[in-house]
Amino acid sequence: QLDVKYDKRTAPKLVKDAISVSDTKDGRGRGCYASQKIPKGTYLGEYVGEEIDREEFFRRYAKSSSSNELPPRYVLRVDSDLYIDAERYATSVNNFTPALMNHADDGDVNVVRYCAQRRNPALIHFFAKKDIYPGSELVFDYGSRYWNGREHEKKQASNKATNERNKVDLLDTQFFDPDNREDEGPILNFLKASFRKDPQQFESLYVAIVLSSHVFFAQLLVRWYKYNIWLGGSATHHGDTSAALADMLNAATSTSATVLTDSIF
Repeated sequence: QLDVKYDKRTAPKLVKDAISVSDTKDGRGRGCYASQKIPKGTYLGEYVGEEIDREEFFRRYAKSSSSNELPPRYVLRVDSDLYIDAERYATSVNNFTPALMNHADDGDVNVVRYCAQRRNPALIHFFAKKDIYPGSELVFDYGSRYWNGREHEKKQASNKATNERNKVDLLDTQFFDPDNREDEGPILNFLKASFRKDPQQFESLYVAIVLSSHVFFAQLLVRWYKYNIWLGGSATHHGDTSAALADMLNAATSTSATVLTDSIF
């Protein structure tokens, strides 16, 4: 993929420990996850491995094409006569390296690969295609050749990667940017610091506050309608039936509030 907008020399640099490697817990093995916000265009690293030609590739892995063995997982094809074999390196490291990123179909990727140089040596660089937020998995499109011999895995890998990115963020990222260290006033500074300290706890508290506020205003509306409309000027027309209905609405709202609060805490 040739695109001049991706250039290691001018791209934002990846912050240390911005990406962690852990088990995906869904059968795909290890995955790479953002530990903090990674801005669009950030240089993520290069594909590290041994350069081999076509003859060496088939010498090493021809058996997989003539048996039930799966093709190699960590071999990246540069062109028809050059491959980068990262099998040994990728399986021996625990820290982030681009070879450990999982697959997603093109429409779902948040990482793009770029061939910066084809020979002496071959350089395949990876960049953030868009802003990547904490907890998101980093994925790129492996290309159609990778799936030769493992077609049964492709649908599963694509679906799981898509579901990961389709999760709705409970925190409205437009409200504030937790990675922005600029002084934005005591309230936003406190919120940003709280989020950075424990994002999961902050989001749970955020949801609880939003739901509680909805219940609170619903209670106010029910009480206002009950005492100003039904039991006020229209009491003679609605009588006890209206009062009973208002009490039922009030009780139902109170029950909903209790259930929502219990489910969060």
